[in-house]
Amino acid sequence: MAVDILSSFDLVSLGRVKEWLGKTAQSGDHDALLQRLIHAVSGWVHSFCGRDSFLSQTYTHDGTTMRRLPGSGTEVLVLPNAPVTTITTLKRAPDESALTRGWDKDYVCDPWDGSVVLLDGAVFEDMDESVEITYTAGYFGSGASAAQRLEFGLEEHAADLLQSVVDQIEAMWKMRGQQTLVSVAGESGTFAFQPDLLLPHVRAAWKRYSRAAMS
Repeated sequence: MAVDILSSFDLVSLGRVKEWLGKTAQSGDHDALLQRLIHAVSGWVHSFCGRDSFLSQTYTHDGTTMRRLPGSGTEVLVLPNAPVTTITTLKRAPDESALTRGWDKDYVCDPWDGSVVLLDGAVFEDMDESVEITYTAGYFGSGASAAQRLEFGLEEHAADLLQSVVDQIEAMWKMRGQQTLVSVAGESGTFAFQPDLLLPHVRAAWKRYSRAAMS
């Protein structure tokens, strides 16, 4: 019998999915299949959206912990992850002084799309691995585990994304055994889906959270 425990990679719990599916999924007979679908669709979301994680965590692009970010050649730099909750350090280049956040300072940040905007005509030079930044980004809610905090954080701040994952799982559940599959790699393994099985409203929701759409 499968246990209703999320990994920090899963975006939704087995319990939430079973509640949505109703009586056809309430017995424990299908738990293992449903958990595989949860893992697979979660991997599909991460791959589609170009995200390493939706879970709130700190990213340190200092050239040692993680690679520095490339400069954009403009005053705007879109961070790889969002929403941004804090920026601890920002340097346009390793040999420059740290910048200060604020409209009367050096830069501002739109937390929801993760864009950093330099003020007073400054730009991020168009160079590879030039920008040093330490920031915290992702979704975070109350819960006993990291996975629960992610699910509750999505429920509070990205309910459309969370529901879209459930809707896609429901569609896959109803079509189980009928799919012609292609591979999609995720943290928990390689999963396979046919691209045209992605529901139109789910695709639209995922596009809103795609980092490619932000760059």
